[in-house]
Amino acid sequence: WGENYITTAGFRSLAEFGSPSASEAELRGKGPSLRTLIKAASLWYPQVNTNTSLTFRVDRKHHKFSMISMFCLAPDWVVGINSIDVCMDDCSWKEALDFDLCTWVAGTVTGISYMSPTLETQPREPMYRIITMYSENPRAPLYNPISRDMTPLAKLYIRREKTLARNCDDDVLQALKSA
Repeated sequence: WGENYITTAGFRSLAEFGSPSASEAELRGKGPSLRTLIKAASLWYPQVNTNTSLTFRVDRKHHKFSMISMFCLAPDWVVGINSIDVCMDDCSWKEALDFDLCTWVAGTVTGISYMSPTLETQPREPMYRIITMYSENPRAPLYNPISRDMTPLAKLYIRREKTLARNCDDDVLQALKSA
């Protein structure tokens, strides 16, 4: 997912309704390119200013991390990151990563405000990151002609908890590439 991505049915279900089932099925259909799929606890009103956490594992073959969450401020907004590499060039693991999460429009619903009727966008629009003038309409809730960038609406902290000792020599790396 990301810039100019055309939303799938599963991604739409996640973005609009917070339902991950169809998106999970799509991801599992990718076979060996997906190591683990994890769901974290949702943050619904009135606990929207609290935290949720989860633990995940990576290995030399599957060392990228993606995260997506419905953002229940508008009908098809999401926050997240995509394909973040937690492996460094020397085969060690990053200890900590912090992300300001920006809001993205999934391109599935048409409307100018949070209260607009939910009209499905046909055809679906490519995803894009929200900026303060994303609709170029002064009635839009985040419209601000003075500043282009929006304040991030969420924070993501990734912390390494532990590592398992493994040899990272050329033979091991070659075996992983061919697997």
